[in-house]
Amino acid sequence: MWNRLNGLNGLCCGLCRRQSSVITAKSVRKSHFYAIKLTNKRLVRVSGAESFIYLQSLLTNDLRHLSTAEEVVPRSAVYAFMLSGLGRVLADLFLYKAKLLSAGELILEVDSSLASALRRLLIGYNTNRNITVEAVNDIDLWALIPKTYDKRFNENNDFFLPEVVSDDFQLVADPRIPQMGYRLLTRMGGKRFDDILKYIADKRIEEGTLGHYRTYRYRLGVSEGFDDLLSGFYYPFELNGDYLNAISVNKGLYTSEEKTIKVYMKAPIIKRVVPIEFLCSESEVAQHSPPPSTLITCDRNKQMGFLRNRKGVHGIACLKVLNYKSPVWYKSLIHTQSGLPLKTWIPEWWPERVDAIYLPQVDYPQNMFHVIPAKN
Repeated sequence: MWNRLNGLNGLCCGLCRRQSSVITAKSVRKSHFYAIKLTNKRLVRVSGAESFIYLQSLLTNDLRHLSTAEEVVPRSAVYAFMLSGLGRVLADLFLYKAKLLSAGELILEVDSSLASALRRLLIGYNTNRNITVEAVNDIDLWALIPKTYDKRFNENNDFFLPEVVSDDFQLVADPRIPQMGYRLLTRMGGKRFDDILKYIADKRIEEGTLGHYRTYRYRLGVSEGFDDLLSGFYYPFELNGDYLNAISVNKGLYTSEEKTIKVYMKAPIIKRVVPIEFLCSESEVAQHSPPPSTLITCDRNKQMGFLRNRKGVHGIACLKVLNYKSPVWYKSLIHTQSGLPLKTWIPEWWPERVDAIYLPQVDYPQNMFHVIPAKN
């Protein structure tokens, strides 16, 4: 075990040393990381000969990205949604390969408040398949994100860590967008911040908190977990599933696929989760404490959407991003309950055309979702 630990440590350090040659002294200030232990998440192991096919039939993304299939781009991690029978998002998940030499074992990362419900749901959906669903207690989960929010993210390739994937240690890029950094999973000691430093040669890392993680996500306009997604309420495209690499429209059947494809065929998406910022001081926001799921209107008292969650003055809201007169980011927005003004904007990682669904075009039959009346 110690030989494998030392070998892996040398691999991480060697890869990082080779990469550090492209990081100049000028870019060091912009390349600081926060390492944040994700105590608000739980890991679930799904194993068995049919586990891959089973999860492929339940989740919105194509799990073949985790395999060596030639039809898709290989990835070290996959982000996906689990939908209800009505096509609404029940939970968002990260998926990792648990064993490199075994295709039948996957690790699922889910919000801690949904972990027990997810296990029950996975067991309940199972019909005569050879799979096992169990909680994971021997792996520690960390997120590595940039220390500061910068709109010119990574313009000099100065936020980079080489991926390392093994059975006992994984340092992989966040599968959503590059701005969200990296995920680190280890069963070789990762309870404390000092434990993970010995596995990463880049020492420009500081220990962060879940508050740092939430604020950074909200400034990007990225929702995650039960508190942000409101289980069973939003559709995948309203949560920017197409922008966050969470949806595949050509993978085949999965739960509520037909409802997702109907929305896809009826583009554009009117409402989306966007970043918001209250235009007042932290103390004033704390005094009013705007709660989630409260109304946001424009200057003419027209309903624009709802506040989803916040941390300080930063937060996310599901707003009508398209309007027949002007987009929402050109309007003066008011949080109705508190009366506080706020603003929103287009995140830098969104595509140029926000009226289009950001997925490859698929040639579906024109009569696939419409009943054509029979001719007399």
